[in-house]
Amino acid sequence: MGTDIYEMVGRGYQGSPAMAHLVEIGAHDGHAPAGSSYKLRKIQPNQRTQYLSWFDPASPYVYDGNPLVGQIFFPTADAALDGVSDRVVLNAVIKWFQFELGQLNKVELEFVGHADPRGAASYNDKLALKRAQVVDSYVSARIKRDVGPIGAFFRYSSKATSEGENAPTGDNAADRRVDIVLRSTKARSNVGMPPLLFTAKYTGQLTSQLLFRGWGQFGAGLKVVGVDYLEIEIKNPNTGKSAFYVYTGANAGWSPKFLPVSFSTPATDYTPKEVPFGLVDIDKFEGPGSISSAAAYGGAQCLIFSGPDLAYSKKVLKKSGVEFCFTGTSWQLGASVGAGYWAKQPYDTETGRALYLQQQAERRDKLAEHGPKY
Repeated sequence: MGTDIYEMVGRGYQGSPAMAHLVEIGAHDGHAPAGSSYKLRKIQPNQRTQYLSWFDPASPYVYDGNPLVGQIFFPTADAALDGVSDRVVLNAVIKWFQFELGQLNKVELEFVGHADPRGAASYNDKLALKRAQVVDSYVSARIKRDVGPIGAFFRYSSKATSEGENAPTGDNAADRRVDIVLRSTKARSNVGMPPLLFTAKYTGQLTSQLLFRGWGQFGAGLKVVGVDYLEIEIKNPNTGKSAFYVYTGANAGWSPKFLPVSFSTPATDYTPKEVPFGLVDIDKFEGPGSISSAAAYGGAQCLIFSGPDLAYSKKVLKKSGVEFCFTGTSWQLGASVGAGYWAKQPYDTETGRALYLQQQAERRDKLAEHGPKY
């Protein structure tokens, strides 16, 4: 791109943060008009980096129940194919599916465009669609030309769609892409799972569904202030892997004077919850957060995460973070809200947890016996 790219940022209604779309301005000094409430921030070259595009006809990756066979990545605010690498990848796509069509197989491709979450949602939706249309046009025109109009009419179809900024990964370079999805009736894979996201940088399985299991809570208070301690396990149902987090924080609330202490025992099963902002990994929940709870012959508790690894989704999340609420039973009467920190633990299995707690107990015993010099 021969022009500079600027990011227009400023303040919105009642002082809330606002961001307009990324704009190409050319020979512009980067200053907003006098008296305006926004500014133009230049996107530096290192912020325009992109990953290498790829194609694998035997890809194990799945998107919306279908094979995800390739991805084309784009620079910031751009929807043009590069001169070499993108075309090398797409030429391989063309050759492969020409072969499939030559075997009288039916081929249906979907090109799903994405954009990073910077900029206005409407702009990102249009940019993502333009990216998808560019890739679709390049591939489909050459397939139809070489296969012939009759063969293409009966056996080949394609469509370009846009996810806009609705599937953020937390990595802007990974978000600027087009997913190539094989939706042919012959190759369709009915795998019964939510869409999974694979990028050139992230090779694990992200999920939109999480399993929560409580491993015990303790709370104590004096009048209207108190402290909270809570341990939870968050599990990815697609991989079976878990991460454990411990919350410590202060709270303020009300409860009868004769019930100054609350506690709970480990849960025996997992509670499924839907992630409200798309896809995430279980390792991304460390950071500041809070707990709010209320109980009277029953209970309700909300766990709130607002750690730095969730910052990219602020356009979708509430300002307070992502919230998961649970209902259950409790002998504690009252209500409280708090603020604290979710710390990821050094174990990821129930066996590892038991071993870690045993080692900590042995260490405390030795400290008590030998003193701080131990």
